Amino acid sequence: MINPPDYAYRFETPVSSLQLSTTDIKCRDEDNDGFYFWGIGSKPGHCPPCPDERDGDDNDPSVGPLNENGYSSLLLPVTESFDIGIDNWFQIDNDDLDWIRISGSTPSSLTGPTSADDGSYYIYVESSSPNYPNKVASIISPHISLEEVCSPQLQFRYHMYGGAMGSLKVYVSTDLGDTWSDALWTRTGNQGNSWYSATVDLVAYAGNQICVKFEGTTGSSYLSDIAIDKVEINSNSPDNTTYITTNTKWADYRTICDNVVVQNGATLTISGSVFLSTEATITVNNSSTLKIDEGILRNGKVLVNSGGIFAIDNEGVLYLNDQDDVIVQSGGVLNIQESSILLRNRSF
Repeated sequence: MINPPDYAYRFETPVSSLQLSTTDIKCRDEDNDGFYFWGIGSKPGHCPPCPDERDGDDNDPSVGPLNENGYSSLLLPVTESFDIGIDNWFQIDNDDLDWIRISGSTPSSLTGPTSADDGSYYIYVESSSPNYPNKVASIISPHISLEEVCSPQLQFRYHMYGGAMGSLKVYVSTDLGDTWSDALWTRTGNQGNSWYSATVDLVAYAGNQICVKFEGTTGSSYLSDIAIDKVEINSNSPDNTTYITTNTKWADYRTICDNVVVQNGATLTISGSVFLSTEATITVNNSSTLKIDEGILRNGKVLVNSGGIFAIDNEGVLYLNDQDDVIVQSGGVLNIQESSILLRNRSF
């Protein structure tokens, strides 16, 4: 089990019951990340359309819901290039070695990279004596929410250069490290003096909160330094498209995994809370309208073609992360009245 840092969001004293009138409980989403906070207990029935899990920090849009043990999680997209540090990551105590953050070359020649792949820093396993043979170093990501994600994937860069190279493996846990999956990805042996890309499908874990573990094992000599950089967990591009051809209203809370096309003069009205897959696009075609009316649309991209209308009215909110765009083609219309477009960068 991962030992959380002192600043983890948790309740120190178990609470078995709470006697309050539901009208006394306020449901708030101060950071507009789609997760509401109402204190302890189950979600009150008068909350706006939203997930059942309460927000871990209602002042930080990068922090997602609390799990059943009271620990918070990060929302996608999550990116780590180790330039700021590795304090958000957990070194396992009961293995042999720690991962080391470094800029430039590793100490030994004929093994390890000469520089980071992204930015200035990366992390690696030092294999010089007495760190071989078969010494294990494991490092674990922060807690990450995949609860509102359709097609999650892990991408990272790795470097495994050295004539006595060992192995690198990736595991996932859904219970804070009490148990781990079988290895979801493995590389063994000398891969040459280059950085390479790896992608790990996490669709099986959509709807869960997870931690990712990188496990490096040194080889038969000091020529087995292992490095990783630019770790990203995001959502893959959707495969399907939903066509809106008649007037449609989304007044509830829902997650949309497909691309959406509004066409044939239809109007799609969002008055509830909609999570769009971070790689999905809503396209508004000629004579058709996308309207956020007292509702919230989070993530994704909006493309307004010629003759299409995108309207945000009556305190509606469009929430974009740093990968999203609103594109209005020539002849398209963007109309904002008493509403907001909010931007954020969720990198950590």
